[in-house]
Parts: sequence; C-alpha cells; structure tokens
Amino acid sequence: SNMFSPLIPHINYMQNVPHSREHFTDFCYNCTGKDCKETLVCPTVPGIPVDRCSTVEMNAKSCMNRNLCIAPISCCQGDLCNSAVTTGPALALLLLSSTIFTLFL
Repeated sequence: SNMFSPLIPHINYMQNVPHSREHFTDFCYNCTGKDCKETLVCPTVPGIPVDRCSTVEMNAKSCMNRNLCIAPISCCQGDLCNSAVTTGPALALLLLSSTIFTLFL
C-alpha cells in the first residue's frame, strides 16, 4: 500500500491504461523511507493528470497531480526528477559549507 493512495486513488487505474509511452507522463521514484530505488511509470488518467514527481519531507516519493503539490509536498517535472535532494535548508547548508571549504583551500 502506497502512502499516496488516499490522495490519488486513480493511480490504481494504471493496469487499465494501454502501456505505451504516449499514455504516460513521467517516470518517478516511488518509495517510503530512505532506500529509494523503485520506479513508477505515472499514468495519464483522463481528467486527472498525474504530471509531476513528488517528494514528501524526503521520506516518500511518487507520482502526483500538480494541484496536490502543496507543502509539505514538493514536486518536479521530468523523468526520475524526484531522485535529487529537495531545495531548501539542506541545500543552502550544503552550498554554504561548500563555499567555505573552497575559500580555505
């Protein structure tokens, strides 16, 4: 059971959608927890586009409708784009520490 099931119950229609690339929008990582290697092909469901990859506080990743991309859910567009670290305090800290390290070399 996927944590996004209550949010996007239409994801279960995937088995009824013809499996050709034209019927899908993106490939996203789909997981709960830190070990995120499973991928999911996001289906195009008439009337409810699932057109973004989502990350919820770095603990869960899946496909998402753009209208549901509201904090704490961050979204991106493109194949497997939700594999990267989300922008925010963690990225700012990484950039700052990187800059300081470079200055002292």
